[in-house]
Amino acid sequence: MKTFSDALKSGSVKLRDYVEKAAQTGELDDRLFAVDLSKADAIDAAEFFDRTELVENLENLVRQVLRRVSQGSGNAVYLLDTVMGGGKSHTLVYLYFLFKKRPLANSRPEVRKILRDEELEGVPDAEVVVFDGMSADPNLPFEKQPSVAKFFEGGGGKDDVARSIEAVGKPVVFLLDEVLAYLAKRREGWVSDLAFIRTLAEAVADTANSVFVATVPSDTSNQEGYQRLVAAFKEIKRKAVLIHPQNSGEDFARIARKQIFKSIDVKEAEEDAKWARTRLEREGYAMNEKRDEKRYAECYPFHPMLIDV
Repeated sequence: MKTFSDALKSGSVKLRDYVEKAAQTGELDDRLFAVDLSKADAIDAAEFFDRTELVENLENLVRQVLRRVSQGSGNAVYLLDTVMGGGKSHTLVYLYFLFKKRPLANSRPEVRKILRDEELEGVPDAEVVVFDGMSADPNLPFEKQPSVAKFFEGGGGKDDVARSIEAVGKPVVFLLDEVLAYLAKRREGWVSDLAFIRTLAEAVADTANSVFVATVPSDTSNQEGYQRLVAAFKEIKRKAVLIHPQNSGEDFARIARKQIFKSIDVKEAEEDAKWARTRLEREGYAMNEKRDEKRYAECYPFHPMLIDV
Protein backbone atom coordinates (compact mmCIF):
# COMPACT_ATOMS: atom_id res chain seq x y z
CA MET A 1 0.00 0.00 0.00
CA LYS A 2 1.30 3.44 -0.98
CA THR A 3 1.65 6.21 1.54
CA PHE A 4 -0.14 9.47 0.78
CA SER A 5 3.22 11.00 -0.11
CA ASP A 6 3.87 8.15 -2.56
CA ALA A 7 0.43 8.65 -4.10
CA LEU A 8 1.15 12.34 -4.64
CA LYS A 9 4.54 11.61 -6.21
CA SER A 10 3.14 8.96 -8.53
CA GLY A 11 0.23 11.17 -9.59
CA SER A 12 -2.45 8.71 -8.51
CA VAL A 13 -3.89 11.59 -6.50
CA LYS A 14 -3.55 15.18 -7.68
CA LEU A 15 -4.18 18.17 -5.46
CA ARG A 16 -6.05 21.21 -6.67
CA ASP A 17 -3.85 24.23 -7.34
CA TYR A 18 -5.06 26.24 -4.34
CA VAL A 19 -4.36 23.29 -2.02
CA GLU A 20 -0.83 22.96 -3.38
CA LYS A 21 -0.32 26.68 -2.91
CA ALA A 22 -1.61 26.45 0.67
CA ALA A 23 0.82 23.60 1.36
CA GLN A 24 3.68 25.79 0.16
CA THR A 25 2.65 29.01 1.91
CA GLY A 26 0.93 27.62 4.99
CA GLU A 27 -2.10 29.78 4.26
CA LEU A 28 -5.48 28.76 2.85
CA ASP A 29 -8.12 31.30 1.88
CA ASP A 30 -11.31 29.82 3.37
CA ARG A 31 -13.36 32.11 1.12
CA LEU A 32 -12.67 29.55 -1.61
CA PHE A 33 -15.17 27.25 0.09
CA ALA A 34 -17.92 29.84 0.69
CA VAL A 35 -20.28 31.12 -1.99
CA ASP A 36 -22.41 34.24 -2.09
CA LEU A 37 -25.45 34.10 -4.35
CA SER A 38 -25.48 37.87 -4.80
CA LYS A 39 -21.90 37.71 -6.12
CA ALA A 40 -22.29 34.61 -8.27
CA ASP A 41 -21.25 36.46 -11.43
CA ALA A 42 -17.81 37.01 -9.89
CA ILE A 43 -17.31 33.23 -9.55
CA ASP A 44 -15.59 31.20 -12.26
CA ALA A 45 -18.53 29.03 -13.34
CA ALA A 46 -16.36 26.35 -14.97
CA GLU A 47 -14.26 25.96 -11.82
CA PHE A 48 -17.42 25.96 -9.69
CA PHE A 49 -18.91 23.07 -11.68
CA ASP A 50 -15.60 21.23 -11.57
CA ARG A 51 -15.37 21.51 -7.77
CA THR A 52 -19.01 20.62 -7.10
CA GLU A 53 -19.88 17.04 -6.26
CA LEU A 54 -23.38 16.29 -7.51
CA VAL A 55 -24.53 14.35 -4.45
CA GLU A 56 -27.82 12.48 -4.52
CA ASN A 57 -30.06 15.15 -2.97
CA LEU A 58 -28.62 17.92 -5.14
CA GLU A 59 -29.01 15.79 -8.25
CA ASN A 60 -32.63 15.00 -7.35
CA LEU A 61 -33.38 18.71 -6.92
CA VAL A 62 -31.75 19.53 -10.28
CA ARG A 63 -33.86 16.84 -11.94
CA GLN A 64 -37.08 18.11 -10.36
CA VAL A 65 -36.36 21.73 -11.28
CA LEU A 66 -35.56 20.74 -14.88
CA ARG A 67 -38.83 18.76 -15.12
CA ARG A 68 -40.77 21.72 -13.81
CA VAL A 69 -39.15 24.23 -16.16
CA SER A 70 -39.24 22.01 -19.25
CA GLN A 71 -42.54 20.18 -18.81
CA GLY A 72 -44.44 22.00 -16.08
CA SER A 73 -44.60 18.79 -14.08
CA GLY A 74 -43.83 18.22 -10.42
CA ASN A 75 -43.61 20.76 -7.64
CA ALA A 76 -43.01 24.46 -8.15
CA VAL A 77 -41.86 25.46 -4.64
CA TYR A 78 -38.81 24.08 -2.85
CA LEU A 79 -37.31 24.98 0.52
CA LEU A 80 -33.72 24.05 1.28
CA ASP A 81 -33.69 23.16 4.97
CA THR A 82 -30.21 22.71 6.37
CA VAL A 83 -27.73 23.78 9.01
CA MET A 84 -24.96 26.32 8.44
CA GLY A 85 -22.49 24.89 5.95
CA GLY A 86 -25.02 22.35 4.74
CA GLY A 87 -24.81 23.41 1.11
CA LYS A 88 -27.89 25.62 0.75
CA SER A 89 -26.17 28.62 -0.86
CA HIS A 90 -23.96 26.30 -2.91
CA THR A 91 -27.11 24.62 -4.23
CA LEU A 92 -28.65 27.94 -5.27
CA VAL A 93 -25.45 28.97 -7.06
CA TYR A 94 -25.45 25.62 -8.87
CA LEU A 95 -29.00 26.27 -10.10
CA TYR A 96 -28.00 29.83 -11.00
CA PHE A 97 -25.18 28.64 -13.26
CA LEU A 98 -27.28 25.78 -14.62
CA PHE A 99 -29.63 28.31 -16.25
CA LYS A 100 -27.37 31.37 -16.64
CA LYS A 101 -24.47 29.42 -18.19
CA ARG A 102 -26.42 26.95 -20.28
CA PRO A 103 -23.73 26.18 -22.91
CA LEU A 104 -21.26 25.41 -20.12
CA ALA A 105 -23.81 23.39 -18.16
CA ASN A 106 -24.77 21.42 -21.27
CA SER A 107 -21.12 20.46 -21.73
CA ARG A 108 -20.75 18.99 -18.24
CA PRO A 109 -20.84 15.13 -18.18
CA GLU A 110 -22.98 14.99 -15.04
CA VAL A 111 -25.51 17.43 -16.51
CA ARG A 112 -25.55 15.62 -19.87
CA LYS A 113 -26.43 12.39 -18.06
CA ILE A 114 -29.36 14.06 -16.33
CA LEU A 115 -30.53 15.60 -19.61
CA ARG A 116 -30.41 12.19 -21.32
CA ASP A 117 -32.36 10.59 -18.50
CA GLU A 118 -34.97 13.36 -18.64
CA GLU A 119 -35.06 13.21 -22.47
CA LEU A 120 -34.01 16.84 -22.84
CA GLU A 121 -31.74 18.17 -25.57
CA GLY A 122 -30.36 20.84 -23.27
CA VAL A 123 -31.04 23.00 -20.23
CA PRO A 124 -34.19 25.04 -21.04
CA ASP A 125 -34.00 28.80 -21.48
CA ALA A 126 -35.27 30.53 -18.34
CA GLU A 127 -35.04 33.90 -16.63
CA VAL A 128 -33.25 33.73 -13.30
CA VAL A 129 -34.28 36.05 -10.47
CA VAL A 130 -32.01 36.29 -7.44
CA PHE A 131 -32.81 37.66 -3.99
CA ASP A 132 -30.09 37.53 -1.33
CA GLY A 133 -31.29 38.65 2.07
CA MET A 134 -27.80 39.45 3.33
CA SER A 135 -27.18 42.03 0.60
CA ALA A 136 -30.78 43.27 0.25
CA ASP A 137 -31.61 46.82 1.32
CA PRO A 138 -33.27 46.48 4.76
CA ASN A 139 -35.03 49.81 4.22
CA LEU A 140 -37.02 48.44 1.30
CA PRO A 141 -40.03 46.14 1.67
CA PHE A 142 -39.77 42.84 -0.16
CA GLU A 143 -42.13 43.81 -2.99
CA LYS A 144 -39.96 46.87 -3.72
CA GLN A 145 -36.66 45.00 -3.87
CA PRO A 146 -35.13 45.59 -7.35
CA SER A 147 -34.93 41.94 -8.37
CA VAL A 148 -38.61 41.19 -7.71
CA ALA A 149 -40.35 44.58 -7.92
CA LYS A 150 -41.55 44.16 -11.51
CA PHE A 151 -43.61 41.13 -10.55
CA PHE A 152 -45.65 43.21 -8.08
CA GLU A 153 -46.19 46.25 -10.31
CA GLY A 154 -49.47 44.89 -11.65
CA GLY A 155 -50.84 44.32 -8.15
CA GLY A 156 -49.94 42.47 -4.99
CA GLY A 157 -52.47 39.65 -5.25
CA LYS A 158 -51.50 36.09 -6.14
CA ASP A 159 -53.25 36.18 -9.53
CA ASP A 160 -51.67 39.55 -10.37
CA VAL A 161 -48.19 38.24 -9.59
CA ALA A 162 -48.79 35.01 -11.52
CA ARG A 163 -49.81 37.01 -14.60
CA SER A 164 -46.66 39.14 -14.29
CA ILE A 165 -44.52 36.01 -14.14
CA GLU A 166 -46.24 34.46 -17.17
CA ALA A 167 -45.81 37.77 -19.06
CA VAL A 168 -42.02 37.17 -19.10
CA GLY A 169 -42.66 34.70 -21.89
CA LYS A 170 -40.46 31.92 -20.54
CA PRO A 171 -40.03 30.07 -17.24
CA VAL A 172 -38.76 32.14 -14.33
CA VAL A 173 -36.47 30.53 -11.75
CA PHE A 174 -36.65 32.40 -8.42
CA LEU A 175 -33.68 31.78 -6.12
CA LEU A 176 -34.01 33.26 -2.61
CA ASP A 177 -31.17 33.00 -0.11
CA GLU A 178 -30.88 34.27 3.48
CA VAL A 179 -34.57 35.19 3.60
CA LEU A 180 -34.76 34.95 7.37
CA ALA A 181 -31.73 37.21 7.75
CA TYR A 182 -33.53 39.85 5.67
CA LEU A 183 -36.77 39.51 7.62
CA ALA A 184 -34.89 39.82 10.91
CA LYS A 185 -33.54 43.21 9.78
CA ARG A 186 -36.97 44.46 8.80
CA ARG A 187 -38.28 44.81 12.38
CA GLU A 188 -42.05 45.46 12.34
CA GLY A 189 -42.12 45.27 8.54
CA TRP A 190 -41.34 41.55 8.45
CA VAL A 191 -44.98 40.48 8.72
CA SER A 192 -45.91 42.28 5.51
CA ASP A 193 -42.70 41.14 3.80
CA LEU A 194 -43.35 37.52 4.66
CA ALA A 195 -46.86 37.83 3.27
CA PHE A 196 -45.46 39.07 -0.06
CA ILE A 197 -42.88 36.27 -0.14
CA ARG A 198 -45.66 33.78 0.47
CA THR A 199 -47.72 35.40 -2.30
CA LEU A 200 -44.78 35.07 -4.68
CA ALA A 201 -44.38 31.37 -3.84
CA GLU A 202 -48.10 30.73 -4.32
CA ALA A 203 -48.12 32.68 -7.59
CA VAL A 204 -45.20 30.64 -8.91
CA ALA A 205 -47.12 27.47 -8.08
CA ASP A 206 -49.99 28.72 -10.26
CA THR A 207 -47.78 29.31 -13.31
CA ALA A 208 -47.20 26.80 -16.06
CA ASN A 209 -43.51 26.09 -15.47
CA SER A 210 -41.79 28.60 -13.19
CA VAL A 211 -40.08 27.54 -9.97
CA PHE A 212 -39.34 29.02 -6.53
CA VAL A 213 -36.36 27.80 -4.46
CA ALA A 214 -35.57 29.38 -1.08
CA THR A 215 -33.27 28.55 1.82
CA VAL A 216 -34.44 28.15 5.40
CA PRO A 217 -31.66 27.37 7.90
CA SER A 218 -32.59 24.91 10.62
CA ASP A 219 -29.85 26.11 13.00
CA THR A 220 -31.44 29.46 13.78
CA SER A 221 -30.63 31.72 16.69
CA ASN A 222 -32.39 31.21 20.00
CA GLN A 223 -33.60 34.80 20.00
CA GLU A 224 -37.35 34.86 20.46
CA GLY A 225 -38.00 37.18 17.52
CA TYR A 226 -35.94 35.09 15.14
CA GLN A 227 -37.76 31.95 16.20
CA ARG A 228 -41.07 33.67 15.45
CA LEU A 229 -39.85 34.32 11.93
CA VAL A 230 -38.95 30.68 11.47
CA ALA A 231 -42.36 29.60 12.74
CA ALA A 232 -44.11 32.03 10.42
CA PHE A 233 -42.10 30.84 7.45
CA LYS A 234 -43.51 27.36 8.01
CA GLU A 235 -46.66 28.65 6.33
CA ILE A 236 -44.81 28.29 3.07
CA LYS A 237 -43.46 24.88 4.07
CA ARG A 238 -46.99 23.46 3.85
CA LYS A 239 -47.02 24.24 0.14
CA ALA A 240 -43.42 23.31 -0.60
CA VAL A 241 -41.15 20.32 -0.94
CA LEU A 242 -38.48 20.31 1.77
CA ILE A 243 -35.00 19.47 0.47
CA HIS A 244 -31.84 18.74 2.43
CA PRO A 245 -29.07 19.53 -0.11
CA GLN A 246 -26.60 17.08 1.34
CA ASN A 247 -26.46 14.21 3.78
CA SER A 248 -23.66 15.26 6.11
CA GLY A 249 -22.65 11.70 6.93
CA GLU A 250 -22.77 10.01 3.54
CA ASP A 251 -21.83 12.94 1.30
CA PHE A 252 -19.01 14.59 3.22
CA ALA A 253 -16.24 12.33 1.89
CA ARG A 254 -17.29 12.84 -1.73
CA ILE A 255 -17.59 16.61 -1.27
CA ALA A 256 -14.24 16.92 0.54
CA ARG A 257 -12.44 14.86 -2.09
CA LYS A 258 -13.90 16.95 -4.91
CA GLN A 259 -12.85 20.18 -3.22
CA ILE A 260 -9.30 19.06 -2.42
CA PHE A 261 -8.27 16.81 -5.32
CA LYS A 262 -8.19 17.33 -9.07
CA SER A 263 -8.22 13.60 -9.66
CA ILE A 264 -7.99 10.29 -7.81
CA ASP A 265 -7.00 6.98 -9.36
CA VAL A 266 -10.12 4.84 -8.82
CA LYS A 267 -8.27 1.57 -9.40
CA GLU A 268 -5.69 2.41 -6.77
CA ALA A 269 -8.42 3.43 -4.32
CA GLU A 270 -10.09 0.02 -4.80
CA GLU A 271 -6.78 -1.82 -4.37
CA ASP A 272 -6.02 0.05 -1.15
CA ALA A 273 -9.53 -0.71 0.11
CA LYS A 274 -8.93 -4.44 -0.46
CA TRP A 275 -5.57 -4.17 1.29
CA ALA A 276 -7.20 -2.47 4.30
CA ARG A 277 -9.93 -5.12 4.54
CA THR A 278 -7.39 -7.97 4.33
CA ARG A 279 -5.16 -6.34 6.95
CA LEU A 280 -8.03 -5.77 9.38
CA GLU A 281 -9.36 -9.30 8.94
CA ARG A 282 -5.87 -10.59 9.72
CA GLU A 283 -6.05 -8.61 12.98
CA GLY A 284 -9.33 -10.32 13.85
CA TYR A 285 -11.84 -7.64 12.83
CA ALA A 286 -15.06 -8.80 11.17
CA MET A 287 -15.35 -7.05 7.82
CA ASN A 288 -18.11 -6.91 5.24
CA GLU A 289 -16.36 -7.21 1.88
CA LYS A 290 -18.75 -5.16 -0.22
CA ARG A 291 -19.83 -2.58 2.35
CA ASP A 292 -16.49 -1.93 4.04
CA GLU A 293 -14.38 -2.02 0.90
CA LYS A 294 -16.81 0.40 -0.75
CA ARG A 295 -16.56 2.73 2.26
CA TYR A 296 -12.75 2.68 2.22
CA ALA A 297 -12.66 3.29 -1.54
CA GLU A 298 -15.14 6.18 -1.32
CA CYS A 299 -13.08 7.86 1.42
CA TYR A 300 -9.66 7.27 -0.17
CA PRO A 301 -7.12 8.75 0.43
CA PHE A 302 -8.75 9.57 3.78
CA HIS A 303 -9.36 6.93 6.43
CA PRO A 304 -13.13 6.42 7.00
CA MET A 305 -12.67 7.13 10.72
CA LEU A 306 -11.26 10.58 9.88
CA ILE A 307 -14.35 11.32 7.77
CA ASP A 308 -16.64 10.12 10.57
CA VAL A 309 -14.95 12.46 13.04
